[in-house]
Amino acid sequence: MAPTETEKLTASRNSTPPRRAISSEELRGAVQEKLLLLLKANKIRIVNHSSGVFRPRYDLYDDPPSNLATATFELPGVKRHEIALNLREGFLVIEGERRRPDRKHLEQASAPRYILRSTDASASSDADGDRRDPRPRYTTQELRYGKFERKVPLPPGTQDADIKAHLAEGMLMVSWPRRSPSQPASQLTSGSSSK
Repeated sequence: MAPTETEKLTASRNSTPPRRAISSEELRGAVQEKLLLLLKANKIRIVNHSSGVFRPRYDLYDDPPSNLATATFELPGVKRHEIALNLREGFLVIEGERRRPDRKHLEQASAPRYILRSTDASASSDADGDRRDPRPRYTTQELRYGKFERKVPLPPGTQDADIKAHLAEGMLMVSWPRRSPSQPASQLTSGSSSK
């Protein structure tokens, strides 16, 4: 008796396709394609520590009942006088500079508060390696310092006076009207009616 269509489908799902060796060019192309898709979906971002300007992360919160939009920017360690907010060509532009803490601050932060003792032989060999090179150094460097800039599109007609900002605990919160105060609500809905 011949296999039914259901049996054929089940068999094809359960069978592993034959494997073949792929060239480095094929692999490179597949990786580049996947990275491009992730970049376009904002799942990853390119970070170049050598470039002068970085883009701080932010959340955008839209609150229709209050007619406000609020952007919250992550700016730990940045003081109020190190941030500039500007309105340029329909964009809110946040720019400034996050400075690396001075050495005195780093020495205080890295002062041992607890004495840890390990019976692990590998831990003691790492400690011996540190004693051979007594110079201070970064062993991990993930924080971004230097100039930053971020642009957020604003509704047409937004003025400087419409924008309110507040900096607290390393978070910059900037609010503005969802639509320009001079723009009536009927203009927003007239072109967006569904048929």
